[in-house]
Amino acid sequence: MTPRRLTPDERDAFAREGYLVMERALPPDRLGALRAEADHALAWHEGEIAAKKTVDRLNYVGEHYFIPGRSRERPALADYLRSALMVECAKAFVGVEAYLFIELFVLKLPHNRVPFGWHQDHGYVDAYGYGHYAPNLSLWTALDDVTAENGALEVLPFTERRFDAVRAHRQDEHGNFVADFGSAVGTLLPVPAGSVILMSGLLPHRSGLNRSEGVRRAYLCQFSPRPVLDARDRPIQMAVPLLRDGVAVREAEKSR
Repeated sequence: MTPRRLTPDERDAFAREGYLVMERALPPDRLGALRAEADHALAWHEGEIAAKKTVDRLNYVGEHYFIPGRSRERPALADYLRSALMVECAKAFVGVEAYLFIELFVLKLPHNRVPFGWHQDHGYVDAYGYGHYAPNLSLWTALDDVTAENGALEVLPFTERRFDAVRAHRQDEHGNFVADFGSAVGTLLPVPAGSVILMSGLLPHRSGLNRSEGVRRAYLCQFSPRPVLDARDRPIQMAVPLLRDGVAVREAEKSR
C-alpha cells in the first residue's frame, strides 16, 4: 500500500488550526493489529490491577485506563511507531530530529463517569517543570468509530483564539491536569476507526464520557524535537529516535 502523504493544504491547516484530522489513515491490517494490541493491553492492565501492581490516580477501575509503554514488549506497536505514517508526520511537524516521548493506550470503558477536562498536552510537561522544551507533536489514533456518544475529542482551534503559550494547569479531583479556558465550546471531532488526529502540544482539547456499550479504544503517541531531560541528563519519559537529519533511523540503519 502506498504510504499516506501529507498535502500542502494539510500542512497549512495544521499550522493554522493547531490540529489536523487524517481520516482512515490506517490500512485494515494495521487497524486490526492495533485493536488486538489494545485488547491485549486491557487484559494485561486489569491483571496488574487485580494483583495490585498498578495503582495511581489516573486509572479508575471500570472507568478509564491510561496504559503506557507497551511498545517495549509488543512488536506490533513498535512497528507502528516507526511506520512511514509516523515518519511523514514527524518530519512535517517536528523537524529533522524527532524522538518518541510517550506512547499509551487511552481506553474509556462503557458508561464511564469521569470526563477529561480542557488541557494542553504541553501543560503536563510544563507542570512538571519542563515547559522550556518545545511542545511535542501528539498523534491520537482512533481504534474505533469515535462519536459524541463514546467520547470524541473536542478542540479549541488556533484560529478561534491564538494559543502561543501554556496556560497554568492544575490537577483536578480525578488526577487529570486541566486548565481554565473559560466557558469555551470547541469543535467536536467524530472520526471513523483508523483515523489519526494530529495536535500541537499547545492545542486545548478535552473529551467527554463514553455512554456506549463498548470500550472506546485510542492510541496516543508524542514526538519531541529532542530528548526531554532531567537535571541529571536522564530522559523524563521515552527518548527513542525516529528521525536523525531528516532520515528515518530504521532506514539509516538498513543502509549501513
